[in-house]
Amino acid sequence: MTAFGYTENMAKKRESIVSRDGMDVLKGVAILAVLGIHVLWWQDPGIFWGEGTRVGAVGADQMLRFCVPLFVLLSALGLSLKYRDVEVNGWRFLKGRAMKIWPRYFYWSLVSFVMLGFVLSPLPTLGQMPEMLRQFGINLVKGQADYHYYFIPMIFQFYMLFPILLWLSRKNAKLTLWVGLVIQTAVLGVYGVGRVEGWNYRIFFSDYPQ
Repeated sequence: MTAFGYTENMAKKRESIVSRDGMDVLKGVAILAVLGIHVLWWQDPGIFWGEGTRVGAVGADQMLRFCVPLFVLLSALGLSLKYRDVEVNGWRFLKGRAMKIWPRYFYWSLVSFVMLGFVLSPLPTLGQMPEMLRQFGINLVKGQADYHYYFIPMIFQFYMLFPILLWLSRKNAKLTLWVGLVIQTAVLGVYGVGRVEGWNYRIFFSDYPQ
């Protein structure tokens, strides 16, 4: 028996269905979708509002938006397979992920800070520097040094949840799955109503209105 209560044959069958090569192919598809979104937005923004182009541009943009959820799904699937039969020390797990992600994230956030604050804008005065540095620190936490960096704090919050979810699933996999499904459905329902009603939500730590 495995840690999740499956037989060894069932575990092997699951591994054959979800292959590493298949996951790599899906990652490639998601990367192409991300590039497609950026290519669309690099065009004249008028294509999203023009009478003859709006349906095509908005439709293509929305069809490509599966990329971020797919990245998150593949990350969760990869971690689940890797640690399925392994005891996980939550602190060591988070420390390893942080050392892998945060130095690069800090570097590219700093690059964006310098480019946007000093290269592409008038040079700030010495009196403006403390506020700029304070805002840079806030942007690091929220993933707002550039819009696209929101993904890093978001995915790290999932990493923080992973050891807890793994422990719960080992205690009662079916109950964990159903509770997670109910919570996810409730969140999507509230967000759906919020969009209709014009409520101002945030993505995790980010302040970008959704």
